[in-house]
Amino acid sequence: MMARTGEWVAARTLFALGASLLVSCQGQAEPAGPAVYVGAAAEPELSLALAVHGPDIAAYASGDDPHVGYYPGWFTGTIVREGNIALRRDGWALLGTWDLDGARGSIVTPDGTTLPWRAAPVRPHELPGLYTALDAGCATGVIVAPGAPIRGAWCSTSGEVEPVLALEPLRLVDGALTVEVDLDRGTTRLAVAPIRLPLR
Repeated sequence: MMARTGEWVAARTLFALGASLLVSCQGQAEPAGPAVYVGAAAEPELSLALAVHGPDIAAYASGDDPHVGYYPGWFTGTIVREGNIALRRDGWALLGTWDLDGARGSIVTPDGTTLPWRAAPVRPHELPGLYTALDAGCATGVIVAPGAPIRGAWCSTSGEVEPVLALEPLRLVDGALTVEVDLDRGTTRLAVAPIRLPLR
């Protein structure tokens, strides 16, 4: 009788442990994505987006055509001081601060021009945001901001850069937007997904 009782207790313990593990696994949430802010610089046709996650930070700024006017492109790095932005690339500088309510600061161009910018936080799983896809060894960037046209550019490791065109109607398919870019070899379609950090 004691042996059967011991077996029953052991079986019940194993069952409870298994159930606990099952609930734990089912309740485990996917890793949270970065906090994303979208907005614009003082230059009327320049959109800007900022993404922050853990120690990593990335920003992207683009006009309608990277061959016309300013094209800052990507800024990436790590956070040195919480809430502060100080990123530099090829003579460009992105400076500012962020908090729960938004982000703001300035872009300093290689010729010394200062462009103030502001950006508002976006909600996860909604259309506005910062999207990217790796193609030709370079990260295509696309910004979707409320009240502004879709802006972004495709790039390659050889230094090529071309504007992207979002397909209408604008919608997420399997979590990604479809954009087109006209290249010398023809038109290429890319599925750009919400940014993940660190940017690769």
